[in-house]
Amino acid sequence: QTDSAKADFNKAIQIAQDKHTQKPDDCNNTFNLALYHLVAGNPSKAQELYQAALQQGASQFYIRDAIQDLTDLLRVFPENTAAQEIKATLLE
Repeated sequence: QTDSAKADFNKAIQIAQDKHTQKPDDCNNTFNLALYHLVAGNPSKAQELYQAALQQGASQFYIRDAIQDLTDLLRVFPENTAAQEIKATLLE
Protein backbone atom coordinates (compact mmCIF):
# COMPACT_ATOMS: atom_id res chain seq x y z
CA GLN A 1 0.00 0.00 0.00
CA THR A 2 2.82 2.40 0.85
CA ASP A 3 4.54 1.65 -2.46
CA SER A 4 1.28 2.30 -4.30
CA ALA A 5 0.80 5.63 -2.53
CA LYS A 6 4.38 6.63 -3.32
CA ALA A 7 3.90 5.68 -6.97
CA ASP A 8 0.69 7.72 -7.13
CA PHE A 9 2.44 10.68 -5.52
CA ASN A 10 5.34 10.46 -7.97
CA LYS A 11 2.83 10.33 -10.82
CA ALA A 12 1.15 13.48 -9.48
CA ILE A 13 4.52 15.22 -9.43
CA GLN A 14 5.20 14.13 -13.01
CA ILE A 15 1.80 15.33 -14.23
CA ALA A 16 2.27 18.71 -12.54
CA GLN A 17 5.83 18.94 -13.89
CA ASP A 18 4.65 18.19 -17.43
CA LYS A 19 1.97 20.86 -17.12
CA HIS A 20 4.56 23.29 -15.71
CA THR A 21 6.79 22.64 -18.72
CA GLN A 22 3.89 23.31 -21.11
CA LYS A 23 2.45 26.29 -19.21
CA PRO A 24 5.10 27.76 -16.90
CA ASP A 25 2.90 30.81 -16.27
CA ASP A 26 0.12 28.72 -14.64
CA CYS A 27 0.73 29.93 -11.08
CA ASN A 28 -1.80 27.58 -9.52
CA ASN A 29 -0.03 24.55 -10.98
CA THR A 30 3.35 25.99 -10.00
CA PHE A 31 2.18 26.34 -6.39
CA ASN A 32 0.86 22.76 -6.46
CA LEU A 33 4.12 21.45 -7.90
CA ALA A 34 6.03 23.36 -5.22
CA LEU A 35 3.88 21.79 -2.51
CA TYR A 36 4.45 18.31 -3.94
CA HIS A 37 8.22 18.86 -3.90
CA LEU A 38 8.01 20.12 -0.33
CA VAL A 39 6.15 16.98 0.77
CA ALA A 40 8.58 14.80 -1.20
CA GLY A 41 11.49 16.25 0.77
CA ASN A 42 12.87 18.62 -1.87
CA PRO A 43 12.68 21.97 -0.03
CA SER A 44 15.12 23.83 -2.28
CA LYS A 45 13.13 22.91 -5.42
CA ALA A 46 9.91 23.84 -3.60
CA GLN A 47 11.33 27.23 -2.60
CA GLU A 48 12.44 27.85 -6.19
CA LEU A 49 8.94 27.08 -7.50
CA TYR A 50 7.16 29.21 -4.89
CA GLN A 51 9.45 32.13 -5.80
CA ALA A 52 8.80 31.55 -9.51
CA ALA A 53 5.03 31.72 -8.96
CA LEU A 54 5.39 34.96 -7.00
CA GLN A 55 7.65 36.47 -9.66
CA GLN A 56 5.09 35.52 -12.32
CA GLY A 57 2.60 37.74 -10.50
CA ALA A 58 0.42 35.08 -8.87
CA SER A 59 -2.98 36.45 -7.90
CA GLN A 60 -3.92 36.93 -4.25
CA PHE A 61 -6.47 34.14 -4.72
CA TYR A 62 -3.76 31.62 -5.65
CA ILE A 63 -1.45 32.90 -2.91
CA ARG A 64 -4.23 32.44 -0.32
CA ASP A 65 -4.77 28.88 -1.58
CA ALA A 66 -1.04 28.17 -1.34
CA ILE A 67 -0.96 29.53 2.22
CA GLN A 68 -3.91 27.32 3.15
CA ASP A 69 -2.18 24.27 1.64
CA LEU A 70 0.91 25.03 3.72
CA THR A 71 -1.24 25.51 6.83
CA ASP A 72 -2.77 22.08 6.22
CA LEU A 73 0.68 20.55 5.68
CA LEU A 74 1.92 22.08 8.94
CA ARG A 75 -0.99 20.54 10.83
CA VAL A 76 0.36 17.13 9.85
CA PHE A 77 4.07 18.01 9.91
CA PRO A 78 4.42 20.92 12.39
CA GLU A 79 8.21 20.59 12.47
CA ASN A 80 8.63 21.19 8.73
CA THR A 81 10.80 24.30 8.89
CA ALA A 82 10.87 24.76 5.11
CA ALA A 83 7.06 24.90 5.05
CA GLN A 84 7.11 27.39 7.95
CA GLU A 85 9.60 29.63 6.14
CA ILE A 86 7.77 29.48 2.81
CA LYS A 87 4.45 30.24 4.50
CA ALA A 88 6.01 33.26 6.23
CA THR A 89 7.29 34.50 2.86
CA LEU A 90 3.85 34.13 1.26
CA LEU A 91 2.24 36.01 4.15
CA GLU A 92 4.46 39.07 3.54
